[in-house]
Amino acid sequence: MACDIKFRGKGVGDVMIDYVIDKANELAQEIGCRLIIVDSELDSADCYKRNGLEPLPARKGADTVKMHLDLRIPHTRCKVCGHI
Repeated sequence: MACDIKFRGKGVGDVMIDYVIDKANELAQEIGCRLIIVDSELDSADCYKRNGLEPLPARKGADTVKMHLDLRIPHTRCKVCGHI
């Protein structure tokens, strides 16, 4: 996912992440999706973290941050499983 720089800081990224989490939870109920994994730019990692994703162990010299969300664990951003 990416957000044009002119929309950064306006909540657009949060809306996109909410949408992806909701869709992944729908898929989890239908076909068994378990994790969301992203390879975040360093300057976007806080947005993902704020939306419930957790960093995976850092890779030496990496210019991105791998992050994940385990869909089996109830989280506050999920509209599908009722945890708003």
